[in-house]
Amino acid sequence: MEISCAGFIPTITLEITTANNDLLKTNVPKEGDIIAVFCSPGHGMIKSLRCDFLITFVDSSEVSQNRLNVPYTFTIMGELFIPNLHNANMSFSFAGTSRDAMIDAA
Repeated sequence: MEISCAGFIPTITLEITTANNDLLKTNVPKEGDIIAVFCSPGHGMIKSLRCDFLITFVDSSEVSQNRLNVPYTFTIMGELFIPNLHNANMSFSFAGTSRDAMIDAA
């Protein structure tokens, strides 16, 4: 798993390798699903971190229909889930003076 904060929105790349393709029988990851990431520090001095990522791309190795116990790999990519980010009806701009915009941003 790799989380990158280099672009406009944090992104995640997750590569999963299973011993067989049983995972695909019950939970097939697809675009539009949510990946929930939770990181626990292990002690109470540091707060835990939880982020949701929207899956934007899924790629997989070829699945063998004849043999079930063959290693299977798939890659999932996603971006931080921000509600209404790609909605054309919502505006993420600020109105008013520069001072008002700075207050809204803060």
